[in-house]
Amino acid sequence: MKTKPKSNIKYWIWLQLVLGRGAPLEPVLEAFPEGPESIFRAGEREWRLSGVFGKTALARMTDLDLRPSYRILELCAKMGVDPLSPEDGDFPAPLRYLPDCPAVLYAKGDSSLLRIPALFAIVGTRSARRSSLHIASDFSELLTRCGMIIVSGAALGVDSAAHIGALNAGGKTIGVLGSPFGSDYLKRNESLRRCIAENGVLVTELAPEQTMNMGDFPKRNRLISGMTCGTLVVEAAVKSGSLITATWANSQGKDVFAVPGEPTTSFQGSNELLEAGAMTAEKAWDILQEYRCREPYAKYLNIEAVPQEELLRNLVNTVSAEPVALRPDIAERCNRRSPQKKAGPELSRAAAAVYGIFSGTPVSLPELQKQSGLSGTALLSALSELEVFGYIETLPDKTYNYTSRSD
Repeated sequence: MKTKPKSNIKYWIWLQLVLGRGAPLEPVLEAFPEGPESIFRAGEREWRLSGVFGKTALARMTDLDLRPSYRILELCAKMGVDPLSPEDGDFPAPLRYLPDCPAVLYAKGDSSLLRIPALFAIVGTRSARRSSLHIASDFSELLTRCGMIIVSGAALGVDSAAHIGALNAGGKTIGVLGSPFGSDYLKRNESLRRCIAENGVLVTELAPEQTMNMGDFPKRNRLISGMTCGTLVVEAAVKSGSLITATWANSQGKDVFAVPGEPTTSFQGSNELLEAGAMTAEKAWDILQEYRCREPYAKYLNIEAVPQEELLRNLVNTVSAEPVALRPDIAERCNRRSPQKKAGPELSRAAAAVYGIFSGTPVSLPELQKQSGLSGTALLSALSELEVFGYIETLPDKTYNYTSRSD
């Protein structure tokens, strides 16, 4: 797929809104190989003759213009979010070959990480045992030190442990969200998600302010497995979201690994995966040996970076009473957000003065009014100006802080 100017993204967003999340994109692009702008301009007669659009999509196409696309692009600019279409270089290449390839991914952070082939998923239950959290974190840390980029769902439990292990190793990590940026969902994990965005990238298929539902999470899981070379399931009960990810991985022809566990409810799904043919993972070497000589992954790996005895250590037998947590220096750095850019000439004097109040931690409206000395109306005007120009963002708890987008 050829790279086209970023201005084409508005048509991809329009197509995403028309089709809905997780809809088959492949037959649509086969019928209209020139891409979404040609679809937009084709008109109702050609849409119907193509035979690739259902009644719901046709109704949306008739009613939908580009204004919602421009609104989404405006929100992306304010939030520091980069919308990526399959034509963009940073769009994960493996996803382009999925029948249900997303028309747009929304990324916050270093989207160039999505180009790397050596992406590996670690998933598991949200209500994991402490031992399973340590297993996920240890696997993640060792694989990261060897050159892999760990991908997970940025949820509580095993997902968080996987991201923490990668960050503690000094590496990057990718979080694939089932909710849009700006959503209040899973507020408990907000600080970790912010850390992932600043030391990796967060991606989602949902546009900012788009309504989410529980059906979005199984659709999200196809992206986790689809962009990675393999998936490790650490702890999963039957009918868990982790098994959905493993099922997607199998259907996509990807490798599936599972950590064996006791024959109890919380490990029943993992053990069933092993019985069905998943590869056993008890040590980091079980995973690395599958990719150390396989292209294109091998050239990204540096197995010599970790002593052999660590790679051969049985992680399943690891027992620790300590909680899995970010290294204090990393946690402090993530929470100490520095200004992303200096106040520019486009700002009014009042907006520049308000911007100078920020020091890296969220600030409430009353505190801003107290420090600025501005009237309520003048302060809100200054804050609106700062948001429009991408200097600050409104957080879910109605406080304000620097945007997480870097210049």
